[in-house]
Amino acid sequence: MRSMRCRKIRELLPWYVNGTLRGEELAEVERHLRRCRRCRAEVEELRELQAGLEQALGELRPTAELLERTLNLIEAEMRFEEQLLRLLISALPRAQEERRELGRVNFGLFVLGFSLGVAYERGRMPFEAELSALGLPLARLKGRI
Repeated sequence: MRSMRCRKIRELLPWYVNGTLRGEELAEVERHLRRCRRCRAEVEELRELQAGLEQALGELRPTAELLERTLNLIEAEMRFEEQLLRLLISALPRAQEERRELGRVNFGLFVLGFSLGVAYERGRMPFEAELSALGLPLARLKGRI
């Protein structure tokens, strides 16, 4: 039971360390940390890691030029995505119309096939045909469909 509780609390520890936990979750983590030495040790490790990262990143401040280029790239990407979205939205009605047209053709073929099937079953359609294989006649058929 305790390990399941620790697992749940450990999932929240990164947010606890960086100060973004609020409300009941914050209170729950703090209550647990008062009782659990292992989770307190993990909090200390996370704080040391955070301090090391802040120190390392503090030395790597981006230049104003790099920030500007990065923002320009992000803005260009956003403009491209907006244009692509507009293009896709404008193509949607055409695709829907083509799908409706295809549906009409399919329905027409169905009606034609059904009508031919009914005519065949009722014997109302005269026909004459030659059956052949490899260019050689097999039989000559004559009658009514």
